[in-house]
Amino acid sequence: MWILSVMLAVGVSTPARPSSVNLAVKDPPSIDGAAWVYEGNYGTGFAPIIQGSAERIDVLPPNVTNTENVLGIELFRRPFDYQGYPMRVSLVDKLFAMTQKLEYVVASTVDGAREYDTRRPAYEETVLHGPGAGDFRASGPVPANGPIIEQYQAAFSYAVRTLDRLDVPSEQKDLSHYVVMFVDTPNTTWMEFGPAFAPGETPHLGCQTQLGRDMVFGYEKGGATEPQSAPLIPCF
Repeated sequence: MWILSVMLAVGVSTPARPSSVNLAVKDPPSIDGAAWVYEGNYGTGFAPIIQGSAERIDVLPPNVTNTENVLGIELFRRPFDYQGYPMRVSLVDKLFAMTQKLEYVVASTVDGAREYDTRRPAYEETVLHGPGAGDFRASGPVPANGPIIEQYQAAFSYAVRTLDRLDVPSEQKDLSHYVVMFVDTPNTTWMEFGPAFAPGETPHLGCQTQLGRDMVFGYEKGGATEPQSAPLIPCF
């Protein structure tokens, strides 16, 4: 299940800071793939890129010598429409980094790169280059089948109704498979549903696990949101 101990605070966007290792590729390939980042006596470098899809990227542990140390992983994505959602590293990719005991995961597109340090709350991402996240407040993630604080109950109910309408397998609608993170921007409450890995499932990158898929729902403040027009990312 999800590792929640460092992710249950409420906070605001933090200013961009230089990466501790500054490894984001400046001109990332326009593919869905990932590369391990490691350091050795010669400095820091990348393992070969492993290609996959938006749904799944299988990344086996890299071959390293006794003088090398795996630091993190860099995820490459095709051009992507975030629809205003401030985050760039999905909860599944953050969960992968945590289960593999990595220091960080970087998400890179042609538009920029963000780093998530696994010691920080899930909503704290560092801009390496490209646009920032803007102002927001965030809470979670928390179990999606548990109590939801009052200020987010209307938005959460909307997200659950929308999820029920989606053409996805019924097991992907089971709230017990998810945690949910709330991200408040001036006009929209965003809810990212992050699935757990199933017992025995090999951790991997990408939006889909055996228990669900990483999805983002936007709820327009004021109650004007309609399912046909509201922001929705079905595979984040």
